[in-house]
Amino acid sequence: MMFLNSLIWSDHLLMITNIIAVLLILVVGIIVFSKESWKNITNRDIATISLLVALAIILNGFFSSISLAGYVKIRLGDVVVFYMGYRCKYILGYTGSIISDLLRILIFPIAGIHLGFTLNSCLFSLAGSISYQFNTKKFFYFIVSFLIIYILDSFVLNIIWLVSMGCIPWGEVAIYSAYINRIIELAWALPIYIGLLLLLYKVDKLI
Repeated sequence: MMFLNSLIWSDHLLMITNIIAVLLILVVGIIVFSKESWKNITNRDIATISLLVALAIILNGFFSSISLAGYVKIRLGDVVVFYMGYRCKYILGYTGSIISDLLRILIFPIAGIHLGFTLNSCLFSLAGSISYQFNTKKFFYFIVSFLIIYILDSFVLNIIWLVSMGCIPWGEVAIYSAYINRIIELAWALPIYIGLLLLLYKVDKLI
């Protein structure tokens, strides 16, 4: 009976968190479409977003299994999605982030699917678009914007989605262990992310 109650609760939690994720994706969409108009989008922008979407799918698909020390994931696709928002601004960045995540699910199916991860992609793109608005010390805000959303994603949102999916058991020990893994990830992988962000930032200035 306890197992059955736990199973029912986990199913309800999964459904509830998916509904919350969808609602938040719509909220982000409202913000995005209030900031920009489709009229500002050019053919070059569409070509650029298409390339970045393909790159994000490849990095989030093929390279999602790459890890350091056996358990620290290297999420290079998140960097590309962030740059997607920076380069292509609000509407295309938002649209591209959703398309890239949904296509990743179709092309590289995994055991569990949660729309919270699609929300994460939207937030990375939104953070990139917001960072573009700062006219001074752009690279500083570029990095800070990524770090803020990265920490929110790793230490809050991902934990919620994974617990609701049953990937992280509900309990203090398991959740503490998940936080420790993310601290290690932050220490190991952050220099890689910053290096890639710097490269993308420099390339963007040359385009």
